[in-house]
Amino acid sequence: MKSNLTLTVIFVILTGVSAWKYFGTTTEYMDIGTSPALFDGFLPETVAQIKVVRQKTDGSKDAQGNPAVEGLVFIKQEGNWVIADPNSPFLSVPVRNSQVVSDILERVGRIKVTESNVIDAKADDLEIAEKEVDDKSGMRIQCADSTQQILADLYVGRSAGKKVEGTKEAVEGTFVRKEGTKQIVLFEEAFPLDLDAKSWIDRTRRDITADQVEEIEIEGKATGKKIDVHFKRDGNKGWKAEKTPADVGPLKEFSVTEIISAACRVDAVDILSPLNPALLQQYGLAPKARLHVIIKTKDGKSHDLFIGKRVEGKQDYYAYIGGPLLFSLAEWDVSRYEKEAKEYYDPKPTKKPEAGEVEPGKGDGSSGSGEKQDAGKQDTSKQDTSKQDTSKQDAGKQETAPAKDPEKSPAPEPEDDPTKKDANPGGKPSDKPSDKPSDKPSPDPAHKG
Repeated sequence: MKSNLTLTVIFVILTGVSAWKYFGTTTEYMDIGTSPALFDGFLPETVAQIKVVRQKTDGSKDAQGNPAVEGLVFIKQEGNWVIADPNSPFLSVPVRNSQVVSDILERVGRIKVTESNVIDAKADDLEIAEKEVDDKSGMRIQCADSTQQILADLYVGRSAGKKVEGTKEAVEGTFVRKEGTKQIVLFEEAFPLDLDAKSWIDRTRRDITADQVEEIEIEGKATGKKIDVHFKRDGNKGWKAEKTPADVGPLKEFSVTEIISAACRVDAVDILSPLNPALLQQYGLAPKARLHVIIKTKDGKSHDLFIGKRVEGKQDYYAYIGGPLLFSLAEWDVSRYEKEAKEYYDPKPTKKPEAGEVEPGKGDGSSGSGEKQDAGKQDTSKQDTSKQDTSKQDAGKQETAPAKDPEKSPAPEPEDDPTKKDANPGGKPSDKPSDKPSDKPSPDPAHKG
C-alpha cells in the first residue's frame, strides 16, 4: 500500500511539473497581433488632428528664442484631411486622405510592445540621443481627437540599419519612443515622412464621372490653329456639334468621348505654388488663357480648366482649375485639347469616277487642273467605246453569214499584167463578156421567155 501511495504522489508531481512547463511557456508563441499596442486603444478613425514637427538642422531660432522647427499640421474637415499650418502657403489645401491614413495613422497603430522588440526599457539620455528619439534629432508625431485630447505622442528616430549579429538590432526597422518614457522600441517597418507640404497634396485636381457630363467647350489657340469646339449630349443618340465645320464627313463619336474623359480627370505633374492672380499673365493664363476647357454636368455646374504656356525648361504647361493652386500638366495631356473642330470628324467622302473616267492627277501625268483636257479625254473614250461596239456588231454579222460553196465561188481575178494595154481606152462599153460575176441573178435554164 505504501509503495502504491508513493507512486501515486510521484505521478501527481510529475504531471504538475509537465503542465506548468507547457502552460507557463505559451508566451513565447504569442501572436504579435495580440501583443500590447504602444498606444492602447488607439484607433485611426478617432483622430481629428495630426502634428508632425522636427527641429531645423540649421540651428535657427524662433521668435521666442527656441530652436526653430519645421513640420506639418493636418486637421480633418468633413471627413477630409487638409493642411492647417497657419504659416504654410498651402493653408486649407486638401491632401490625400489615403496617404495620411497609411503613412501616419496606421503605422502608429501597428507599433507593438513585445519582449523581442523592446531595445531598452530604461534607456539613458545618451542612448536616446544615439537612437535619435529625442527632441533634438527625432521627429515628433502627435495625434489628437476633436476635443484636443492627445491619443498618441511619439518620437520617430533613425533607421535600425542592417542586421547586426549578436545585438538586439537583429531586425530592420525604425527606433521609436513614447513621450514620457525611457523605453526604446524597435518598430519593424520603415517610417519615412516627407515634411514638404506639396508632397501630401492630392495631384488629382479633378475627378468627375464622364456620364455626368452634358456639354464640353474648348476654345483658344494652339500652334497655327484656332480652337473652337463645342459638343452637347444628344439624348441617347450620342453627341452633336453646336456648329459643324464645312467640308467634313460624319462625327467621330469616340473622339468626343475621349476628350470628355480627359477633361473629367485632371492629374497634375507637379504642384507648383499657391495661385497668385497677379502672376497669371506671365504664365499665359491671363487676360485670356491659351486654352480654356469647360465641362457642364447634369447638376448644372460648370467646371473650368485653364492652360497657359510651357513651363520654363520643361515639357509641361502651367494650369489651374479655378482653385487655389497653380500646377503643371504633361504635354501629352495638353495636346489632346489642341485639336481643331474638323479633326473630330471623318474626311468628307469624295465621288468615285465612273467607268471610263480618269481621276484627276492619276495615270495621265497631269496635276488634275486641266478640266477641259479631262473632258476631251472622256469624249474620246466614249467614241472609242462606240467604235468597239460597232466592231462587235460587224463581228456578229460575219459569224451569222451563210458559208459559200467553194465550187460555185468565182475564181480569183488575175493580177494586172503591166505588159497588157487597156483594150477599151475610150471608155465605150465592150461587147466582150466580163470575167467578173454579175450582181444580177443568173437566169434559170429551165425557165423560158
